[in-house]
Amino acid sequence: PTVGLDRLPLVLFMTDGAATIGERDPAAIATMASRLRGTTRVFSFGIGQDVNIGLIEQLALEGRGTPHFVRPDESVERAVGLVAAQLRQPLLTDVRITIEGPVRLSRMYPQSPIDVFAGEDLVLLARYEGSGDANVVVTGRSGNRDVRWTTERRFPREESDNAFVPRLWATQRIGWLSSEKRRSGGNSEIDAEIRTLG
Repeated sequence: PTVGLDRLPLVLFMTDGAATIGERDPAAIATMASRLRGTTRVFSFGIGQDVNIGLIEQLALEGRGTPHFVRPDESVERAVGLVAAQLRQPLLTDVRITIEGPVRLSRMYPQSPIDVFAGEDLVLLARYEGSGDANVVVTGRSGNRDVRWTTERRFPREESDNAFVPRLWATQRIGWLSSEKRRSGGNSEIDAEIRTLG
């Protein structure tokens, strides 16, 4: 069903299996949905065991939503209800994070732009090059107005106090690479990077 929230149209798409009517190629379905969605965000739900994981992920990825999977022993109403309750209150949309200064971000996950809903934390993982003091700039939209915040942070050349952070980034990178592999069929370069990160 389509749910309109002021200025942010949303689609919650639920499926219990593979396409059986009309277009059946998952890549073609994802491409068509991406082309037709406009500014609508797509939150996809795979229900049961026989779902096409790649399609569910690709619909959400290209639709700037998130994929969700509901096991056969889980309540579909509860899973969808939790997501729908969160989506009722978009706090910021089209959020972008940039850096002003001697530091450059790369391989950022999730990739911009991002939407932030009530009760949700914005966790961004990226690699950076350079070091020193730099301004972290957060821009986005709140309702119908643009917002911008900046904060100065020190980016050390080396830092070992938070050794868990590289693992978190690597996990996100592997997830993105795995999704790309499912979407495109993969190649030796993707496989090699997944092995190296693992």
